[in-house]
Amino acid sequence: MKGTVSFRFVDLLLNPIPNLQHKIENAKGQVIAAGLTNSKGDTVVISRDIGTLLNVFVKKINGDYKKVGFYIVYKTDDVKVYRSPKVSIKNIQSYEKKNEKGNAQPFVYTVKDG
Repeated sequence: MKGTVSFRFVDLLLNPIPNLQHKIENAKGQVIAAGLTNSKGDTVVISRDIGTLLNVFVKKINGDYKKVGFYIVYKTDDVKVYRSPKVSIKNIQSYEKKNEKGNAQPFVYTVKDG
């Protein structure tokens, strides 16, 4: 009997992580799926026999793969979610305050001694 699963990668705030490079290996270390997640953070659907062990890896910035977990196929149409301990920052906005002359002035933070 076959089961199917796809994996979803989200950040700490549950936002999907698109274009995340990943690979799925079987228990023998053979890569059975690899690629990039879609805009929803999903991988392709994988179909395997019930009871098959799948190891899940993501590619780190340095190019090495990190194992983030494993999954044992046990039903059809399953979605396993992996949550990153980090926040994905998509758009960083810079906020400035204006001085009396209307010129932009960056925020300044002063740290006190002690």
